[in-house]
Amino acid sequence: MAISKVIKDANVTVSIRGLALSHYNERKNQWETRFLRHVPGHNLKLIVKKNSEEIFVGEIEKNERISIVTGQAKSVPPRYKAGNNNDLSHLVDFNSERMCGSKFKFKQMPMTLLSTTDACFYTKKLSRKQYTVRKNEDDVFTGRVGVITGGDIVALDQTEIIFSTSPAKNLTLPAGTDIFYEIILDNDCPNPPQDGSCDFDRYNEVIETMDKYTLKSPDVQGYMDPEDDEDEEEDEHKDPPCLNGLGGDSRDV
Repeated sequence: MAISKVIKDANVTVSIRGLALSHYNERKNQWETRFLRHVPGHNLKLIVKKNSEEIFVGEIEKNERISIVTGQAKSVPPRYKAGNNNDLSHLVDFNSERMCGSKFKFKQMPMTLLSTTDACFYTKKLSRKQYTVRKNEDDVFTGRVGVITGGDIVALDQTEIIFSTSPAKNLTLPAGTDIFYEIILDNDCPNPPQDGSCDFDRYNEVIETMDKYTLKSPDVQGYMDPEDDEDEEEDEHKDPPCLNGLGGDSRDV
């Protein structure tokens, strides 16, 4: 099965699925992703694959902090901007001026923090359906949106997955010729509603704002873009039940 990536020589790729917001921390030179953990049923699972075969599967505790670090890595741009379906701009961005802008701040809510260094982040999967993102009563955007976030790493040395509260679980992924790793973090809805709705409104509960953000999909059937990758793990005609996006505390962005 083909692996979706944007950096040609990447040998490690990260997939972020479900309720999560990512932002690039300029001060620390790393991507930081916060997975929402207060929503019932949205357990966070970590899956690691080596050349498409699972070598680790486990659930992550709410208070865990995870880091993906490399001993040495090739320098890549932190944001993928190419004007195509993988462009980072397709992800719903709460830090944009039409959304929260520089006022974005997280509330004290249960969230699991993932830190990723030396990675280029991008839209790994674009929605099949058209969505409308609304701020209060105003439409912010209508179109296809990013539903899975990806991160590509060109590791020249081993990659480590470090658990801050459970160091015994730390994983070491040695680099090598013809070795490719997939690191998947998934807290998507296990039992999505049949009406196609999602938990997008739960983002309102972790952001300090008086505004209300909603997501609507008037396009029930969706549509297929021939440029999309055909080798998707999930049904290529369906969108994941919960999309993730971009957003970080204004003091860190």
